[in-house]
Order: sequence, then C-alpha cells, then structure tokens
Amino acid sequence: MKKEILNDLIFEKSVKTNLYKSLQLIQNLLNIWENLGFDKLTSSSQLYDLLNEPSLLYAEAIEEMTKTPPGLPEKEASEWLNNQDIPDAKSLINATKACNNDPFTQRKLSLFYLKNGSVQLKNTDPLVKKKSVYAENQKQLDFFERLQNLIAELNNLNTQTGYQLVTGRELSQVFATPLRGETGTVNIDPEGLRKILENFK
Repeated sequence: MKKEILNDLIFEKSVKTNLYKSLQLIQNLLNIWENLGFDKLTSSSQLYDLLNEPSLLYAEAIEEMTKTPPGLPEKEASEWLNNQDIPDAKSLINATKACNNDPFTQRKLSLFYLKNGSVQLKNTDPLVKKKSVYAENQKQLDFFERLQNLIAELNNLNTQTGYQLVTGRELSQVFATPLRGETGTVNIDPEGLRKILENFK
C-alpha cells in the first residue's frame, strides 16, 4: 500500500502555477519561431535545442531558407537572394532568454514535450508532490493517526492554558512550530515525519 498522509497544498498550487507559466513561455518561443517563417519543430529534442542553442538553430534555418533554387544562373540567383526577407532574430533571442531564466525549462528536467505542434507537460507529480509524505504500510498509517490525535490534544490543551505548554521552540524532530511572532501551535514537519516513519517498517 502507499497512501498520502501529509501534503502542502499551498506549495502544490505554487508549483502548478509556475509550471503553467513555464509552459506559456516555451509555447510563446515556439510561436515566435514559427511566425518567423521557419519550419515547424517536430520533436522534443528540437524544442530543447531551440531553448539552449537558439543562435545555432536560427543560423541553420536561415541557411536553409536562403538556399538558391537549383538551376538558376548566377545573376538571377544573386537577385533571388537579395529579394529574400531575412527574419530578425531579436524576438527569438529575447524569448529564449525569458525561458532560460525559468528553472523549470532546463533540459535536464525534461518536463515538456511537443504534441501536434503544441507544448505539453509531462508527469510533474514528483515536483508537485515533493513535500508530500506517504505511509507504505498499516503500521505507518496507524502511527500517523495516533500522532495526529496527540497533536490535536496538545494544541487543544495549549490553547486552554494560554499557550503556556508550547512556545516557539521545537518539541522534537517530528514537530515544527510556526514562524516567530505567531502563537505556539504544533504542526508536523514533513522531513521529521519521514525519519520517524522509518521505525515502522
């Protein structure tokens, strides 16, 4: 069994929001690339090449765009080339810089892929659920339920005594108190809980 017993919904919402912003940045970059008149990218590898080496891809695209049609005499070929409208790379470079300032667009994370010309997100649960804690057996689940009851009773008693039982200090590695200046309510620290659960395998 594997059951989520602790999560951080605020953190999860923040990560999801930032991932969506990252997706929009990359989609904007892709749109700019296509609006410049270049061939559509067809693979995730090309997409990350554009993110990491835009100048190289731009140069290759310009080279392909300015290939003289076969069979043209030299003079006509020169005239044909002079009449070509060469796209300005400025908007492409600026969009790439915006993407590269975003931590989620890194190639090593490989969070995005292309599907039918649109940027899509892969499974992001490992990032979104980074702060979640899971019970892997009934012993761990039972312990967590007892721990919740303990904390609920402790906080209840603490409230009744005017917060004299718990101040801003940690009680043990499994507890975490709020930020300084707030009342001494006991909460569960995810990392501390993970360590404690190792005793119940």
